[in-house]
Amino acid sequence: MKKILIPFLMLFLPQLLLAAEELKVSVSTPHPGYGIEIQRIDASGDQYFVLVSVKLPDPGTMYPMMISSAEDRVHVETAPKQVTVILLKRPWGWGEELSVENEAEYLKHAKGSQSIPFTRKPNSTK
Repeated sequence: MKKILIPFLMLFLPQLLLAAEELKVSVSTPHPGYGIEIQRIDASGDQYFVLVSVKLPDPGTMYPMMISSAEDRVHVETAPKQVTVILLKRPWGWGEELSVENEAEYLKHAKGSQSIPFTRKPNSTK
């Protein structure tokens, strides 16, 4: 009987082998109660468009009113040269990122791009 050896990483970490580059998105928020989550990534040439949803704070919880940051990280196959972050339904009225009310508005910005697969790091979102 012939034995077939399969490397440990191929058995248990196949997604990490396919996705080698980390993409990190960090957004300034009004306080530490907010979080973000990357919803989709589209590419056009060397530019990535990243749709990020805002996770609202827990109701009834008090947070210090101080500028904070929320981040999310995912793995993609290739690193982009330019990234445009677009927030979905940003509840505060400031920031450098574009903000849209729905995915259809996002697709207007990412027109002509192709969807990029990504894998999420465990426990990466707030």
